[in-house]
Amino acid sequence: MNYSFPHPVLGYSNLVKGEFLPKIDRELNNDILKIDVVELNIKNDYFSELIFNKKIADVFIKVQCKSTLKCWSFKIDIEKKNNQFSIKTKDIRHYIEINFLIIANQKFTEYFDKKTFDEDYSDSNVFPESDDIIGVSSIFKIHLINEFRSDNSEPIFTYESRKGINHFEYEDNEDNIKIIYPGNNNDEKIILKKMSNMSLSNFIVAVIYPSLLKCLSDICHLEESEREIKAENSIWFNTFEEVVGTNKLTQDNIEELSWEFLNHMYQEENNNKFIWNQSFKEIEKLYES
Repeated sequence: MNYSFPHPVLGYSNLVKGEFLPKIDRELNNDILKIDVVELNIKNDYFSELIFNKKIADVFIKVQCKSTLKCWSFKIDIEKKNNQFSIKTKDIRHYIEINFLIIANQKFTEYFDKKTFDEDYSDSNVFPESDDIIGVSSIFKIHLINEFRSDNSEPIFTYESRKGINHFEYEDNEDNIKIIYPGNNNDEKIILKKMSNMSLSNFIVAVIYPSLLKCLSDICHLEESEREIKAENSIWFNTFEEVVGTNKLTQDNIEELSWEFLNHMYQEENNNKFIWNQSFKEIEKLYES
């Protein structure tokens, strides 16, 4: 968070003792992501007094999706035991970031707690104005691939025919890996028939493995900053790293980690956690259509 404050803020620096550690639960219900605020967990009596007794500060929850550039803010009703907020999944892509803010709802005439504030602020005449932030939590990240895995989930590998090519091509579109095959004249039906007649193990070796290898190789050649963005925004790569480990991929171990990932998916074929069967069945659907 790139905040700058003229006054001490709970949870932002060591100028204020204590912590702001909210707890949340979430639930996916059809096309709605529900966020439950389980506990505010404010570990500083001075700030609890400002919120619950004096009521001169409020707590807000901020939700942001950087991919869709959408942002939501909800005010916490401190009189309620449970606060629940809903967001439509069509407004979200890749992941959302959630953090809590304590915000003054009026101009303060005093602002110091000798038990928890740094003593340098004992003589300060700079007090929070209305709508100033006086407390922040750390950021919660919810990756949507963890919420949306199901039998109806979009497969990790998708397929598309393309005219003007005579070989397979592979594209990384972040959500998944696109496998592109020749679509000239009768080539498409012939290729789809051959792929649909393969055993699953042969299909993995001949079709899936080369596409994964190519896309992972491209990632290895990215600059560190670009690779960090990729790790945050790519659903399929996020799934890959869940299996093999975060930041483990190097140019030297691409083949090894590719097979570790594919073997894991093969073993988990009947587990909805990994969207595997859909990729193979997609070919059968294309051939039959």
